[in-house]
Amino acid sequence: MSKRKMICFFAIIFGVIIEISDYSPVCAKTVTDEQHNRIEIQDKYFVNMPTEQDLSKALGLYQEATYYLNHLDEQMPSELQHHFEYKTMRDKVESLYSPDSLSWKTREQLRLYLLSQYTPHMAIHNYMNQVHGGLDTDNMRFTLQKNGIYQYSAILKPSNITVYNQTGRKDVTNAINQAAINWNDTPGVHFRLVSSPKDARVIIRQTNGNDSDVYFEQATDAVFNVTETYAQCLVQGDVILSSDLLKSQDKKKLVHAVTHEFGHVLGMPDLY
Repeated sequence: MSKRKMICFFAIIFGVIIEISDYSPVCAKTVTDEQHNRIEIQDKYFVNMPTEQDLSKALGLYQEATYYLNHLDEQMPSELQHHFEYKTMRDKVESLYSPDSLSWKTREQLRLYLLSQYTPHMAIHNYMNQVHGGLDTDNMRFTLQKNGIYQYSAILKPSNITVYNQTGRKDVTNAINQAAINWNDTPGVHFRLVSSPKDARVIIRQTNGNDSDVYFEQATDAVFNVTETYAQCLVQGDVILSSDLLKSQDKKKLVHAVTHEFGHVLGMPDLY
């Protein structure tokens, strides 16, 4: 199977349409992100595209799971035992059964729910999330939670995180450069400024006085918002600086705020 046909194959099953831009000067693929927007990601970032064998293996695992969900007491093969962390599907269902829970489900409802998660579509969907759509993540994994909601587990090319200063302010540029120095000692992480928002995966913004529309962290008067994720991989986000922070002209506080929000880009919780 050619690379083009293979990509179309998993794209259709995965539930997304990928437009291969052979003639586009930017050499990018158009995909639907997890915010349901159409975005472009440059071809150079798709370095781990799954093979036909990878996809077949993922489908095979889910087909096996379906069999054992219909034969609850049969002992599963070792690979499935490792995947589910139980020897039989009955043990798996029993581990989820919680009649004391307010939203409890019967054992049969749990079995049917598991079956719904092990269809060919879900097989490809879950596999693509595991490999982050074939994107280059430098094999680094992060976890970011906002109000207890899981958002992504990797970021696009952490060794080359491009940052654009949309505010145009020199003090913000200085803060970005210092924050980059602070973070660039971290193995595998590198932030750098770029001159165009088209090249940026972190955009530094200001509110222009409309602070009431944004929920800022009290400790920093700034906030990091995820704007684009694809296959549980962060593609782009915004760091928004409050008017109070910029009006204060407190250089140390500004550097601290940008450094802190860069930590959220990397999936770190509020530790300071």
